Amino acid sequence: MRDTLGPLERIRKKSDFAFLYKKGVRLRGTYFSLIYLPSALGRSRLGVVAGRKVGGAVVRNRIKRWMRDAFRRNKKLLARPLDVVVVARTGIASLSRREFDGLFLGALGGIKDRNASS
Repeated sequence: MRDTLGPLERIRKKSDFAFLYKKGVRLRGTYFSLIYLPSALGRSRLGVVAGRKVGGAVVRNRIKRWMRDAFRRNKKLLARPLDVVVVARTGIASLSRREFDGLFLGALGGIKDRNASS
């Protein structure tokens, strides 16, 4: 597994997002939610959602960049390939990068723990 997040590792189709919203397992947090399902493609993929309530365009793009980077650096922690959608929530813009990384790493650990108990 490479340490990049290429085009094949991103969720972009509306139908893929809709499927994950409908069938996926949700982990809700204060600043973001994770929705995930096992991937049939043999690789983990990420989709990022940051609505206008998060902030202006500059803030939303910064948050999405943080999410993609955190996933890229930590995707090897996932036991098996997953499709993951991260939905930013109001208040996330008040976090520092270090705080965000810690929360995101904890959320990935939560996915790992849930999968281990399944």
